[in-house]
Amino acid sequence: MTIREAEKLLKEAGFREVKGGKGSHRKFVKENFPRPVILTSHSKELSKRVEESVRKAVGL
Repeated sequence: MTIREAEKLLKEAGFREVKGGKGSHRKFVKENFPRPVILTSHSKELSKRVEESVRKAVGL
């Protein structure tokens, strides 16, 4: 999964990007979700751990 694919999944699930990501990181939050999801801004594939985190956040 790439960053763009993860971002698309998050936005479709109701997450929105907010200020607060540091450096090359982007922060996504959703009302009634306990913690933000942080993504880096590179074009490579996500690590398996980050990919699992995104899938868990969107309910897949």
